[in-house]
Amino acid sequence: MLGAAVILAAFGFSCYEAERQAEPLRTRLSAQGFQLPLAMGMFLISLGAALLASPWWERLLWGLLCLASIGQLWTGWRRTERRRTERRRTERSSQREE
Repeated sequence: MLGAAVILAAFGFSCYEAERQAEPLRTRLSAQGFQLPLAMGMFLISLGAALLASPWWERLLWGLLCLASIGQLWTGWRRTERRRTERRRTERSSQREE
């Protein structure tokens, strides 16, 4: 339930921001601000389903989806950290020039 709530909240906020900024919803949904909560929600949903599944093959499939969500979270987090690092470097170099 928590995973679905995270996804729904992120979607609602993205809809609100897209309307407020007068941009297409597709643009907002492809941004990191939606992708990371989506991956977190999918991780929580698939983890819960993997823990509650009875047949081994269902656990395996939900576990694979859980691992894919972790991979998406990791790559999204790394991309965000790289952008922060680049911004800091740019700010430092512009401060040195002044």
